[in-house]
Amino acid sequence: MSGEITLRDLQARDAAAVGILIGKVFAEYGMTFELGGWDKDLESPHSHYRGTNFMFQVAERDGVLVGTVAAHLVADAAELHRLYLAKEVRGQGLGTRLCDAAESWALNAGAKRMELWSDVRLVHGHALYRRRGYQIFASRILGDPDKSVEFGMRRLLATPPQPAQDPLTQPLTENLACALPPLSGSSWKCLSPAPAPRR
Repeated sequence: MSGEITLRDLQARDAAAVGILIGKVFAEYGMTFELGGWDKDLESPHSHYRGTNFMFQVAERDGVLVGTVAAHLVADAAELHRLYLAKEVRGQGLGTRLCDAAESWALNAGAKRMELWSDVRLVHGHALYRRRGYQIFASRILGDPDKSVEFGMRRLLATPPQPAQDPLTQPLTENLACALPPLSGSSWKCLSPAPAPRR
């Protein structure tokens, strides 16, 4: 593949290719991919991410899907989902383009901040988020087969992307308070004591 990479909205016919791409990324990082379980949203992503409160775009090169990104609007916040790149296109600015697309959509939809949850194993994604100014605000352990540990990150959309200042290398159990529940409402527990929820 050597052609130009283009972004477009997800179509119903993309479901299989999306599952294959994301499944490969999971395998690369030693993560369990459960299409009928924890990753059920990818059985029919065109239906799951449908409506004015959702977006899902794919990156395509020479007719092959090489990237994905989705987002979900809840009140004045949006949650970033499913940002994955094929290994062969990393380091070419595609992650930035996909982030830009999701954040622009969120801003136009009225969101003031973007939040995301990312498995601690996805170090390439973390580097991208940190360059854009995403700050760690929480951590959680999922009930999936891997008992995955995730960072919660967020940034204000009114601020242009700029590198985050807080350290990423601090131990998971230090200075990581579960201050807010995930926008998606999935079950999780804190790695550190949780303060009273913000109102």
